[in-house]
Amino acid sequence: MELRVENEMKIRDIQKAFSNQYPFLKIEFFKKPHAKNKLSPRAEMLSSNEPLRDFAKFRHSSRINIDGVRPIAQVEEDFWEMFGMSAQIFRKSGNIWIETSLTDGWPLDKQNREGEYFNSHIGESLDKKIDDERMDSD
Repeated sequence: MELRVENEMKIRDIQKAFSNQYPFLKIEFFKKPHAKNKLSPRAEMLSSNEPLRDFAKFRHSSRINIDGVRPIAQVEEDFWEMFGMSAQIFRKSGNIWIETSLTDGWPLDKQNREGEYFNSHIGESLDKKIDDERMDSD
């Protein structure tokens, strides 16, 4: 799959298209790139309402390959190389989003499956714990 990136878009347009493909992942953009295996400072995060033309370095509109077999690090690097956009991908973990900086070598599909697995099983384990506590109190 390819993600279309155009000068007149806003960050949220990219985020929505990305999340439609990978519902347990999200993409954020920052003022500058993060160091390898390091977290991006939250204060550097750009607003989703930000128009791309205000910070991206466009030569022309293009598409970025976000096939599931591509490693996260490569997708983030593509945004930087093609548009000067510092991207960071996050994975859903319960009700929080964690940066994938330590697992940037994982493909997008694996990251998404990991988020899906964790989110489907966390509810099951909480329900089981509640049921177990009810049985103990009887």
